[in-house]
Amino acid sequence: MTSLADNPWAVLAFLFFVTLALGIPLIWISRAFSRPIKLLLTVLVTVYTALILWLFWLVMAACYHRIMTAL
Repeated sequence: MTSLADNPWAVLAFLFFVTLALGIPLIWISRAFSRPIKLLLTVLVTVYTALILWLFWLVMAACYHRIMTAL
């Protein structure tokens, strides 16, 4: 019986839509990917996570600015 970690589509969906960088160990546990693909996915997930956090920071900075001008 195969685990969910061995389904490449489930792993990719989990990484990019749920856990971001916290899911990197799931890449390395999974037997669905070769070592070069695991390295590539690790880099992609790290960059994607940094982008999401940067966008979050931009939204929070804009919200902070609007709150401070309202006060």
